[in-house]
Amino acid sequence: MQKKIQLTGIVKEDSINVEYETGSHDSISSAEKELQQMMDYTRSGPFPVSSVTLVKTIYNFVEDYSNEMTDLKYG
Repeated sequence: MQKKIQLTGIVKEDSINVEYETGSHDSISSAEKELQQMMDYTRSGPFPVSSVTLVKTIYNFVEDYSNEMTDLKYG
């Protein structure tokens, strides 16, 4: 098991707050990059929003068991 970083971003889209959650990452910078990409997609996506602002970022350390699952052998 390893620890990874996952971000939850509180984002204001026009007049409502929405939560964005990234995947698990090895570094804070790659998680922040994914959060920024999510915001950029909202700005230019198929349903464009005129104002997208990051209100708060929550840094979560999560457990990653993916490396342990590769060691399992079936039948």
